[in-house]
Amino acid sequence: MRCRHSIYFDTSYFNGTGLNKLCNRVAQAIQKSKVRFSVIAFRGVSGSLVAPLVAVKLRKKIAVVRKRSARSHADRHVEGYLEGNYIIIDDFVESGNTCKAIMRDMDGTCVGIFTYYAYTYTDEEDSVAGVKIFVVKR
Repeated sequence: MRCRHSIYFDTSYFNGTGLNKLCNRVAQAIQKSKVRFSVIAFRGVSGSLVAPLVAVKLRKKIAVVRKRSARSHADRHVEGYLEGNYIIIDDFVESGNTCKAIMRDMDGTCVGIFTYYAYTYTDEEDSVAGVKIFVVKR
């Protein structure tokens, strides 16, 4: 059976085994960071694959933050818990625009950004808008 995926997604991410291992690694990195938060915010397919599973493992709430221009059946672009300290989980950070957009749309305070692929942020090496980026090791 063929499996289509982005270059940085391993086929095993889509069969459950690899995805579970990835989510365990992300959850362990978050625990190791000692960042205190109550909500995990995310956007897009990469976020929706990983963030809810990590939230279950860590017993945290979630917030899905869609692009304002995204069409969906929902009547709002942010759903879930918007307040309190939160982290962002994403596959990578390139320009920082996705994280900045999530921060604009959330009511709480972002206390960490966790990436599980890699990042190349152009303005600052290890933060977006003053929020530290944690890269989850493979």
